[in-house]
Amino acid sequence: MKLASYVRLIPSIGSTEVGGYFLKLREDKQDWDYVAFNSHAGAEFEPRPGGELHELVFVRRHEDAAMQQIFFLYPDLDRFETNDLWMEHPSRKGLWKIVGRTDDYVYLAHGDGLYAATVEKEIEKHGLVQVALVGGHGRLNPILLIDAVDGSNHEDLRQSLLPYLANANSLCHASVHISPELIVFTKPEKPLMRTQKGSVARLPNLKIYQEEIDKLYECNS
Repeated sequence: MKLASYVRLIPSIGSTEVGGYFLKLREDKQDWDYVAFNSHAGAEFEPRPGGELHELVFVRRHEDAAMQQIFFLYPDLDRFETNDLWMEHPSRKGLWKIVGRTDDYVYLAHGDGLYAATVEKEIEKHGLVQVALVGGHGRLNPILLIDAVDGSNHEDLRQSLLPYLANANSLCHASVHISPELIVFTKPEKPLMRTQKGSVARLPNLKIYQEEIDKLYECNS
């Protein structure tokens, strides 16, 4: 906001496949984390389970081909799902903010779900938690996979996590709250996988611990 008094700031965003998105140039100096798409970009926001979440999808429009470079890369497609989740500004329609990826959203059996990345950040504020991953796709309740600092006592850690769980749950609807009984701790012999970028991939790691997760659900059914 200090810079805005001296220069014109133009928010921008893009992706590896699509390149830079064609956005509208805005004159206002508010809501820098939101962007508006040019009508010729072919950007559509399709509702996804989870209330206000929408996935950005580029739909081929022959009259706008020059502004849809994604279909030069994938000429056989008529639509390109970005797997990015967005939320529209609560009062300024047409302004959108990216909030995460579709695989960051955990869909539960009763129809509700939770955006895992937000919850995980709260849990990872605990000094002994290296990585927190939320799972439970298709189950009635979410589960939490935790990679703790070496040598941590898991039962003591479970108790000390209670206030962090409370903070995380406060961000979600009651139907998707995480229970301290549904926590799986990683094992030294089964280290978490990381991507080439160094990040921890949620779904592959949840699959690695599928047996432990299934047993925990059985014990708490």
